[in-house]
Amino acid sequence: MRDWTDENAQIAALQAKLEVLNTQLEELTAHAKAVNELEPAITELQRKKELEETKYRNFSTRLEQARFDEALSAGKMSNISVVQTPTPPRGESNQLLKTLALIVGAGFFGGIALAGLCELGNPNRRKSL
Repeated sequence: MRDWTDENAQIAALQAKLEVLNTQLEELTAHAKAVNELEPAITELQRKKELEETKYRNFSTRLEQARFDEALSAGKMSNISVVQTPTPPRGESNQLLKTLALIVGAGFFGGIALAGLCELGNPNRRKSL
């Protein structure tokens, strides 16, 4: 008899546990159904949010560009100031070329003059006819 009472108690405990699990299953099923019903609305709201964020970024960019264009056109760029006026370009390239030509010419004619002086001072030079 003892085995029957232990088994009956075990069966009653398992039936109670089964009832609790069935109740939890029903609650979870109802919750899943509610989530499934709300899912299309959530998806639509996420799409709208992304669209509005894109519109906001585009508007912000255009507004910043408009402000910049307005400040540039009116000459109101307050954070840019003239530190020093530009100096006109110098003609250093022409001056350098002139100096280089003078040095080359002086070297050429100086070499000819030196050769002539060496030839005049050479006592063993040949006399031409």
